[in-house]
Amino acid sequence: MIRFKSLLSLLSVFIVSAVLLAPADTAYAADLETNKQVIQGSWCCSPTQDLYQRFDFSPNGTFMWLSYVPSHQDKHRWSPSFTTPWQYSFQSPTKINAGNNGIILIETLTPDNFRFKWISYGVEHSYACTRTRPPGDTDDSRMQNRAAISNQKKLFLGKWETADQKEYVEFLSEDTCIKGTLEAGRWQTTKYKFEVYHDGKDAMCGESCLFSRKSPNKIVLDCGMGGSPIIYHRARSSNK
Repeated sequence: MIRFKSLLSLLSVFIVSAVLLAPADTAYAADLETNKQVIQGSWCCSPTQDLYQRFDFSPNGTFMWLSYVPSHQDKHRWSPSFTTPWQYSFQSPTKINAGNNGIILIETLTPDNFRFKWISYGVEHSYACTRTRPPGDTDDSRMQNRAAISNQKKLFLGKWETADQKEYVEFLSEDTCIKGTLEAGRWQTTKYKFEVYHDGKDAMCGESCLFSRKSPNKIVLDCGMGGSPIIYHRARSSNK
């Protein structure tokens, strides 16, 4: 009997020690369906490199990744990282396949807190997120930003082409753009996300290069790095 009581005492000590030593910020449901429900909605993550990130998970198995970037008059807006939503799927209660090659490893997932590691191509980043928006991110500010960005984008809308008519870029009203290159007599086109920067002075279409507006009928693509700028004029068929 004494030996049995000693074993019980040791077991109690072991359980208490395990609880005390467990990471305080590790919490998530053990069942898959609960985590599928809890993760839905918007998560705003602490700044990485002075930039807030946001992850929006939809019930239909898609998500968007956005960054809180400067927009106009010292304000900020949410800029999506890709044109169309990416797919996500739970492989276990704590592992999610995201996009083409991303993996999300959940460390904490409660209705108010979401901590995880994002792994892609062997590179790992940690995120700490809550339901709380960054300072200045209100419904009113979002509405004002949308209106301001819409007005800035109007100045770029339409089709622009180079003097030799072998390259063009077309900015569309649904926040996308198309870049075309004439190769061997055939047009090769790619669709990208359309963004504006620097109070509407510059636009981006897919790559990290900027189209700078020089006049109502002239924009210049400059990628820096010692390359030569490419001049585009508004296409004759474009009445924008």
